[in-house]
Amino acid sequence: MLNHLHDFSSIVRALDQHFSISVTGRDGIILYVNDRFCTLCKYEQEEIISQKHSLFVSGMHPDDYFDEMWHMLERGQVWQSELHNRAKDGSLYSIHATVVPIQDENGCLANSFRLMWILPIKFKQKPL
Repeated sequence: MLNHLHDFSSIVRALDQHFSISVTGRDGIILYVNDRFCTLCKYEQEEIISQKHSLFVSGMHPDDYFDEMWHMLERGQVWQSELHNRAKDGSLYSIHATVVPIQDENGCLANSFRLMWILPIKFKQKPL
């Protein structure tokens, strides 16, 4: 059982070492990304904060693909999916994303916490 703030910070540090992490506001604006996230998408943190995840759209998902995610988050449910994103340099990468809703004191969606890990899928593509 976690009884100490130190225990919690150790868990957060362990997650930070293994996963690409982002925290997004209810409006979809990115509030935080860790270093692994930046390495994966090849953007600097300053280029990502205050943007939406649509910055990484690959064109490989239908326009309404994320509607289910937002509906589930609004209901307090966790959403998981395999995603194909585009990095700053135009290369594609695949991740498994788990998006966890963070609710306010009234049980309404306040933020979302995303844990992502890269999948071993390589794309062959001509430069843009």
